[in-house]
Amino acid sequence: MAGILRAGKYFSIYEVVHSDVAEEKGIFNLPLKEDIIDNLNYCIGRMDEIREGYGKPIYINSWYRCKELNEAVDGAKNSYHMSGLAVDIRYDKDLLDYLTQNPQFDKLNLEKAGKTNWLHIQFKRDRSKEMNRVLSITK
Repeated sequence: MAGILRAGKYFSIYEVVHSDVAEEKGIFNLPLKEDIIDNLNYCIGRMDEIREGYGKPIYINSWYRCKELNEAVDGAKNSYHMSGLAVDIRYDKDLLDYLTQNPQFDKLNLEKAGKTNWLHIQFKRDRSKEMNRVLSITK
């Protein structure tokens, strides 16, 4: 059903919208627009597929970001997090190997800021347009 954010098989609504920065700064980080909610439900389904194939838990760092939160974390101005089509996750070698050997995304960025590393997974609503690109970015 459109307009209602739904938990996935492996991922909760809390994981989708939670942000320590939003809590610290009092930012209301809940999606209100139907197209963003639809994108988030789609993204939850895509992440469930990845989790199912991987067979082990995947831990979320950042998923949905409203514009105010995206600015507060110095996110890209056109961040896919704001449209509900990107997820940042913690990873180890096994998960990285699985994702690179089983590409199911538009972009997979290996990102780093200081001593913190994470994977940024980005999707498109039309799978046929996904490029399965793996990139490395240092901030």
